[in-house]
Amino acid sequence: MKNTALAICLILLLNACAAPVIAPESIGVTPAPTHAVVEEGTAVEAFFTNPLANARPAPVETALVDAIDQAQTSVDVAVYSFTLESVAHALLRAAERGLAVRLVTEGDARRSDALQLIADSRVQWHTDDSGDLMHHKFIIIDGNQVWTGSLNLSTGGAYYDHNNLVSIRDARAAQNFQVEFDEMFASGFFGRNSRPQDTPYPQIELDGRLWEFYFSPDDGVQQHIERLLRGADESIHVLAYAFTLDDLGWALVNAHDAGVEVVGVFESEKINDSGADYDFLRSKGLDVRLDGLADGLMHHKVIIVDGESVAFGSYNFTRSAENENDENLVIAHDPALAAQFEAEFQRILANSAR
Repeated sequence: MKNTALAICLILLLNACAAPVIAPESIGVTPAPTHAVVEEGTAVEAFFTNPLANARPAPVETALVDAIDQAQTSVDVAVYSFTLESVAHALLRAAERGLAVRLVTEGDARRSDALQLIADSRVQWHTDDSGDLMHHKFIIIDGNQVWTGSLNLSTGGAYYDHNNLVSIRDARAAQNFQVEFDEMFASGFFGRNSRPQDTPYPQIELDGRLWEFYFSPDDGVQQHIERLLRGADESIHVLAYAFTLDDLGWALVNAHDAGVEVVGVFESEKINDSGADYDFLRSKGLDVRLDGLADGLMHHKVIIVDGESVAFGSYNFTRSAENENDENLVIAHDPALAAQFEAEFQRILANSAR
């Protein structure tokens, strides 16, 4: 992307000079160190479910359980749906080792068998009963590692749906999610009651690449996605579980009309939802298709730009995600990570239908 370097410099300059950053200690959170506390292993590792292979146990499940079993001090989990008993048992083992283990879930999810396993344990547990959705899917380990993506900690998510989960070993990235977690767990602020724009490190440099971190509904996530799309020179590839953001749809149309290749795969069960933009995008000549899974969901929320940058997280491209729900979106200007998401996109595209 020929404008990437300039865009990165401008973002970092604006963040340093124009946007006030709330000190973490001012909201009762211990500030993260200036530099990442990176342990052994790669700084970034991406996992993708593969419902067509149906390997058991799923590699992502094994990796996450191993990470929790290796935790030394703390594990904090915020997840919309939780039915994976292997992860519940890993949290129990962590609590029995004396670690601080905390959990935030959506209120409707509290009755799962996995959660009942930890109901009377040392795991501290808080549910969101606000009416808005606590839709996050992230895990913070030892304050220096965060796992985030589209994967709920559920059997369906790990074995039947297309999903992603990315592990980031960086204390600043983990601190961004820690502030969000503490806001929900300790302060009880959910959805539209969220504290505005308190992310301590909205942009960081990781292995020489710019990473951006945004949380809704407080950060106005849609504007950051639109900025990413406007910077596209060659291609925009979309994997969308749900899509009802009209302005984002127009941004895709404008890119298409400017000669950028725009291709998307959408979850077939969601294209007839109220306000869904799938038919609109097709009417404008965009190459948008339906996922080919007979069972399970195309649950990704991913945009890849020019094969160099990728946006991912829990944030569906919907009005409720933008304005009501607790969500996160990460934008990584990292060609190596983008290449992994591009491979996933091509795998799903090959099994899609027009």
